[in-house]
Amino acid sequence: MIFNQLDHSLFLALNFDGGVVMDRLMWFFSAKAVWAPLYLLLMWMIVRKWGWRYALVVLLSVVVGVVAGDQICNFFKETFQMPRPTWCGTPSRSDSTSVGTTAPCRPTLPPRC
Repeated sequence: MIFNQLDHSLFLALNFDGGVVMDRLMWFFSAKAVWAPLYLLLMWMIVRKWGWRYALVVLLSVVVGVVAGDQICNFFKETFQMPRPTWCGTPSRSDSTSVGTTAPCRPTLPPRC
């Protein structure tokens, strides 16, 4: 119970209500497709400056890092089973924030009882 109150207080302290514009802006920039042109530009610059072999090493390193980070994240998500603030219908978060009212609903983890 104390951990949940501390978690909720920390969440409110770190996140502010930026209004509808900030909600939509953050949802837009959290999409993967938005960042694809930047990644392609970076890979093109690496290939141009150091060659395709170095770019392949960089690409493989990034892939290994992303896969490792995803696995570690899933481990912690399953271990602690804390609902995300963008989880639709999370009563402890949606009462005091604008999450769920202006942002589209994207549930990420099924509820556990």
